[in-house]
Amino acid sequence: MVNARGKWWIFRSRGLLLLLWQLGACAAFVLAGAVLLGLPPWLFGWLDAVQLGILCLAYVLSTVVPLACALLRIRWHPALNLVLAAVFFGCAWVYGHLSHTDIPPALAIQLGIVCVLLNGALGYLSKSDRSRWLIRAVGALAIAIALIAVPGLAPLRHSTLAHVVYRALEEPRSRVVDTALHRVQINIFRGRIPLPEALGGGLAVADEKLLLVTGDGLFYLLELSADSERLTVQALDYTVPANSAEFQEDTKGSFGKENFRVLGIQILDGSLPGQKHMLVSHHYWHREKACYVVRVSAALIPWPDFQAGSAPPGWRTLYETTPCLSLKSSQRKIFVGHQSGGRMIQTGPAQILLTVGDHGYDGFNAAPAVAQDMAVAYGKTIEIDTGSGEHRIFTSGHRNPQGLHRDSEGRIWLTEHGPKGGDELNLLRSGGNYGWPVTTLGADYEGFSWPPATESEPSPDFIEPVFAWTPSIAVTALTHIEGGDFERWQGDLIAASLKARSIYRIHLVRDQAIMAEPMVSHERTRDIVRDSAGRIVFWTDRAAVGVLKRAAEED
Repeated sequence: MVNARGKWWIFRSRGLLLLLWQLGACAAFVLAGAVLLGLPPWLFGWLDAVQLGILCLAYVLSTVVPLACALLRIRWHPALNLVLAAVFFGCAWVYGHLSHTDIPPALAIQLGIVCVLLNGALGYLSKSDRSRWLIRAVGALAIAIALIAVPGLAPLRHSTLAHVVYRALEEPRSRVVDTALHRVQINIFRGRIPLPEALGGGLAVADEKLLLVTGDGLFYLLELSADSERLTVQALDYTVPANSAEFQEDTKGSFGKENFRVLGIQILDGSLPGQKHMLVSHHYWHREKACYVVRVSAALIPWPDFQAGSAPPGWRTLYETTPCLSLKSSQRKIFVGHQSGGRMIQTGPAQILLTVGDHGYDGFNAAPAVAQDMAVAYGKTIEIDTGSGEHRIFTSGHRNPQGLHRDSEGRIWLTEHGPKGGDELNLLRSGGNYGWPVTTLGADYEGFSWPPATESEPSPDFIEPVFAWTPSIAVTALTHIEGGDFERWQGDLIAASLKARSIYRIHLVRDQAIMAEPMVSHERTRDIVRDSAGRIVFWTDRAAVGVLKRAAEED
């Protein structure tokens, strides 16, 4: 009886130990998925849920048999762990490929290796010599953690075998989408640019190349091959004068690193040959006042020397929003940096237009409501003279204007996020008021109406959107088709999205949008531009660069 109780106690204690081990192993596996995709742990939520589910299912199926054998003291050859992992992770990749969830092959391989290491340690947990199995188990876990961590650590990421394999198997990832008028190939280039801690950033066309600035304020020069099958990336040793470190230090990191960001970039031709006027919009923290603004920093750069990395920009402040926003509203502590806008377009020889979001100050979630207050810059578009810095409010009544584009006919189009529903495409008119937060086609996230819209009558002078998306797609940047290979799309707008992970072709009839056709990219797209060759190039939240090209079509 004693022996029976003793065996039962050993069984229970071993079961508890295996349970704790498996919980730790699962945490290590999930961390591996985040880091191997280039994501820091706090951005794990941006991973594709379907992709994550497939990989987790492969892990569970690979672990059930070794776990049961360890629990019941059944002999289990370690080599079988490799067979199980190869079968289930191979099936995961094949299923992902066939269903277009596009699980990176190198990710499946590396996670399979992590699974083998973790399951291999299970065999030692059933041994009687506990000191021996403990040493071996901890050793296996240490190896797994090393495999997980090293490929994700900058600057080691670009020198690891994992990165070499990743680039060899992953770039470019291509898929073909059949649209109503064209067959489109979407090429995604990953692994060339380290994932920034801050979301945001943008692309600007500069002659035959593209200049990318990340949400962290780092610069990269991009060049696509003529067939759009190769991407050359050159890191430039320059930074935007955004003081994120001071913001994080003073706020003790309570708002996260992803929302205090560089927002957009615009390149204008300078007054001298070979000169460019570079404008970058970004958050700026005024430490002495404990408040923040959206700032436009400008620099005149000799373009050939800048490309060579030998001409650091001499930054000057062109514009700052007013007033400087405190982190404390009348209701709570707030920093809604993702509702910041920051897109820029050129509207004249020395004029730009800048979008500025309301940063959450809508009178309902936080007071005061700024978008209808003409004494403040937030919730507006601002026209700025690039020489003198003189500025004026161009339009008002905006929530989170994420896309801005001037087409070949001079019309200015703007996309902005609504709340739950009501993402808008607007045609801007100087002096126009677009209604936020008094009117919207969306609703509060916790209900089925937008309370401020029920508390006051909208003005008849408010300008309605020309198109709206409900449910929301989290619409972002905007460009249009002019030239290039998509001859049946000429004059159409192209809009990007975050939530919908798609690129939209918007067909216009005169000044109205009558159709929005999605092309699924499986990417949260932050910015999109038309390059000098007429191609559509975009930048994603997973530090990928994508390009749309016309695919071969069958009659």
